[in-house]
Amino acid sequence: MMTYDVLVTKEHNKRYKARVLLLPEIVATGSSEEDVLAQVKSAITDLRTRSRIVQIDAPPLAAAEDDPWLRYAGMWADDPDWDEFQAEVAAVSFRAGQERGKNAMPIHNGGIIANNVR
Repeated sequence: MMTYDVLVTKEHNKRYKARVLLLPEIVATGSSEEDVLAQVKSAITDLRTRSRIVQIDAPPLAAAEDDPWLRYAGMWADDPDWDEFQAEVAAVSFRAGQERGKNAMPIHNGGIIANNVR
């Protein structure tokens, strides 16, 4: 016997919906909780009679050293103009947002930037 977690939801139209959390393809709807749970049990039984679980070996994920983008990490760490550059990018983004009617203000280093003033 296997145990499955099932999310049962009472819908606004007085109907019920059940979803098997680890088997998202199994969804049942019905007029009562008992009805949807019976449908779920039937669907799981059907799936288990047609399926089997296998384990496969797969190559490991590429090591961080193999990441082609890693060589760029930290390349601006010692750039004396980095904060000024970031502030200008945020200010341009803010002005563009204002032109489009958006009210969001960009955030930079924990402070709000408006027109290049922190």
